[in-house]
Amino acid sequence: MKKLFLFLLLISHVYIFAQEEYDNILKEIEPQVQKISASRKFSTAEQKEFCADTTRIELFMQKAIEVLSYPSDRAMANITQHAIYLCDKLLNKYYKKLQNELNNDQKQKLLNAQRNWITFMDKEKELISSLYSNPNCMDNTGRSYLLSSHTIFLAIKKRTIELFSHYMTVKYYSCG
Repeated sequence: MKKLFLFLLLISHVYIFAQEEYDNILKEIEPQVQKISASRKFSTAEQKEFCADTTRIELFMQKAIEVLSYPSDRAMANITQHAIYLCDKLLNKYYKKLQNELNNDQKQKLLNAQRNWITFMDKEKELISSLYSNPNCMDNTGRSYLLSSHTIFLAIKKRTIELFSHYMTVKYYSCG
């Protein structure tokens, strides 16, 4: 029991340390995010905001890996997991923006589409888990965790871009 408690205490400390480090990295890169966003020409404020939002995640991943004294596969996978968290928050942000532009029938279709996407992602995670946990497939170490995390990150990023594209179409091309 004592060993379990010490293990849980260590894990919670590592998580809190990582979260604080990630927060510091996000603060540190913010001027660079704003500089990049300001240096590009956009037709709309929404495009500029989306650029800043997505750039922030990309720069976070880059900077977090640079900060590592020894960038192990497991450490990079943990960074990717945090990027998944950030991207998921972004997905929800643009889902809500799109939802606010739709009529009731379209909102229901969006809800159904999103539920189907979530079901798809659950099945995709099952597939990814089976692929990367197969001992005949890989070394079954941090590398498989990194690759599976990155695959999930890319799928969430893709869905976020799709939702933003729908939002822009509805908002600016009177499709709502």
